[in-house]
Amino acid sequence: MNLTTLKYFISVASLGSITEVAKEAYVSQSAVSQTIKQLEEEIGVELFDREGRTIKLNQQGKLFYSYVSDSLNLLDRGIKAVQGSKKH
Repeated sequence: MNLTTLKYFISVASLGSITEVAKEAYVSQSAVSQTIKQLEEEIGVELFDREGRTIKLNQQGKLFYSYVSDSLNLLDRGIKAVQGSKKH
C-alpha cells in the first residue's frame, strides 16, 4: 500500500467512477481498477459494491475511507507545517 493507492481509493470513493479517476490521473482505467483490487486483497476486505459499471463504497469502505481521509489530511498538514517552518 502506498500513497498513490490511497489517493486512488479516495478519488474512486468520492467520484464513484474508476473511469473519471483514470482520466484525472492520466492513467488507464485498468490501472486504477487493478490498484483498487490489490488494495482490497492487501487488507482482506472488499471496500466497494460493484454493480455493472457502478461502484460505490460499502460499509467497510466507508469506515476505511474515514481513516484514510483523516490520514491524508494529517499528512498534508504535516507537509505544510514543515514547509512553513523552512522559511524561518
